[in-house]
Amino acid sequence: MIKQKSRAKWVVDGDENTKFFHSYIRRRESKRNIRGLVIDGVWNESPIDVKDDAFIHFEKQFKRMDSNRLQFVNATDQPCVNTITAAESDALEVPFTEKEVWVAVNECGCSKSSGLDGFKFKFFKLHWELIKGDLLKPLSWF
Repeated sequence: MIKQKSRAKWVVDGDENTKFFHSYIRRRESKRNIRGLVIDGVWNESPIDVKDDAFIHFEKQFKRMDSNRLQFVNATDQPCVNTITAAESDALEVPFTEKEVWVAVNECGCSKSSGLDGFKFKFFKLHWELIKGDLLKPLSWF
C-alpha cells in the first residue's frame, strides 16, 4: 500500500515527494505502534511482555465462562435435545392452504414497506381473488 501511495504521489509531484512522504509515513507508523504498557504498576517496553500481557487481558475479556451457563440435562445427566417425530417432520413440508396464506396476508399492515417484488400488502388484499391461485402454486425457484 505504501509503495502504491508513493507512486501516486510521484506521478502528481514528481521526485519532490520522497522526504515529505517518508516523514509522513514514519510519523503515522509511530502513532500506530504500542511502545509499552503499564504491567502491574510498572511501565514495560519489552515487546514480548507487552504481547503476553495483551494476550492475557483479551483472553480474560473474551473467555467463555462455562460454569455460569445453563445446562439442560435429564435425570441421567445427559444433555436434553428436543427432537421431532417423523410425522411432525412431514407436517412441516405440507403445502400452505389458501386460508393460511389469506390469514398471513391479512395480519400484515397495508402500508408497510414493499417486499422484494415491490408490492405492498394492500395490493395483495385488494386483488386477492385475481392472484391467490398464483401465490399458492409451488415455488419453482425455492
